[in-house]
Amino acid sequence: MFAADSILTADTKLETGLGSDDRMLIASVLDLLTEGFVLFDENLRFVFCNQTYRDLYDKINDLLVPGTPFEEMVRASIERGQFSVLGPSDYVAERLTLMDNADGSHEQQLADGRWVRVAERRLRNGWVLGTRTDITEAKQRERAREISEQRLVDSIATLQEGFALFDVDDRLVVCNEKYKSYFPLIRKIIEPGVRFEELIRRAAEQGQNVESMTDPAPWIEARLNAHARASGTFEHQFSDGRHVWVAERKTKDGSTVSTYVDITQLKLREKELEHSSMRAEQASLAKGEFLAKMSHEFRTPLNAIIGFSEVISREMMGPLENDQYRGYITNIFDSSRHLLQMVNDLLDFERIEANKFSLAEETIDLASIVDSSIAMLSQRAESGRVVLRSRIGKPGPRLRLDELAIRKALLNIVTNAIKFTPAEGVVEVTCDRIDNGDVAIRVTDTGVGIDAEDLKQIPGPFVQVGKTKNAEGTGLGLAITKSLVVLHGGALDIASEPGRGTTVTITLPQWRVVSEEQKRQRHKAPAI
Repeated sequence: MFAADSILTADTKLETGLGSDDRMLIASVLDLLTEGFVLFDENLRFVFCNQTYRDLYDKINDLLVPGTPFEEMVRASIERGQFSVLGPSDYVAERLTLMDNADGSHEQQLADGRWVRVAERRLRNGWVLGTRTDITEAKQRERAREISEQRLVDSIATLQEGFALFDVDDRLVVCNEKYKSYFPLIRKIIEPGVRFEELIRRAAEQGQNVESMTDPAPWIEARLNAHARASGTFEHQFSDGRHVWVAERKTKDGSTVSTYVDITQLKLREKELEHSSMRAEQASLAKGEFLAKMSHEFRTPLNAIIGFSEVISREMMGPLENDQYRGYITNIFDSSRHLLQMVNDLLDFERIEANKFSLAEETIDLASIVDSSIAMLSQRAESGRVVLRSRIGKPGPRLRLDELAIRKALLNIVTNAIKFTPAEGVVEVTCDRIDNGDVAIRVTDTGVGIDAEDLKQIPGPFVQVGKTKNAEGTGLGLAITKSLVVLHGGALDIASEPGRGTTVTITLPQWRVVSEEQKRQRHKAPAI
């Protein structure tokens, strides 16, 4: 840039020691430079410039002749709009001072938007050599970077979470207001450049964190180690009662990003849920104890009523002379059995809800369970003039089941089918293996059916919907049935169409089916 310094020696005139050909050669070379080149004598009068300089300051080209004072060039540049400044007189004075010193550089923006770096240096002969470099693209890139950085800062500021970025030396680069709000006791020192370790130690000294109040040294060490790893999440509890979830991660250049999320409300709800859960558990235990006690209190007199009413209805102690008494005693017998069944349903449901119901599994012929269930309900079907039949071949599939549980489930389903099937209707039980090997037991009736909206509510507990809501019972039958089936790893499905009937399907998983090989293994005589 200052190669002419070696050409222009202590001589006071440009012509000294240089021929015209030499000067023309130098001028031609300087015109090829992409930087503007200008030379002033010791009195700051114009001597020479190259074409690039003339192109930059095209509004004062007529003044770029030897002998023009630098001050005149500056004033003309302002007057002619080569560049605009606030306070022209002050600017001129400042520029003359810079030229007198002539040992530095500054930036200048031209009126057309271009930016120029002005560099000036006084030579040994007292002259001043200046260069002008177009830095417009660099300034545009710098401005774009500033805008991008500002957008990033603005985005960080709007985050609902606390955000902080620490550089590779663990000094704070940027953080948002939310981050500062988490540390009111050390807020004054949270500024760019502060080291993370200083923040932690000051926070411990001020009692910012509950964890550091008893013994700060171990907490500080653990916190610094976690920050150095920056590979996980953890929870802070502040002394003002707030809880904050902290996540830290390393960036590609080794910086550390920390985010802070206030989870105080979440922790409060968590405690509320814990208390609610404890209260619910206590209530459930109290309910279970109450039901167990009341069931005993109910069952004892009910069994006595049932037993005595049966003795009377059979006239085991002598004939009843009044026929109306026979009707009363039958009502007493039926009502007592119904009440006992309701008590048993409540107890079964409570045991299932409390996870106290365990299966007593054994290998069972499914056909035998179906046949015995139909036999038990045949009289009820006959009294309602409903055809009850089974279409299961003998022997049926053998499965590992709790016989009493599956029988109860089947009795509940068939009882419901009979209850809601009008006279001359049919209730049919079938059983088959489906494609995936599971066993499906289907109870199909030609009863009143269930509306689609009502069907969504069952088999929920205590639910009686649609045309069934006026029927007797607790509404626990299907809920208990589903639970018993699920305990076996199976599923309960209900399909219904109003006026056409309902099909309830119990699906038992394939792994409950006992294969022929398993049968042989069980019946194989033990080795002697």
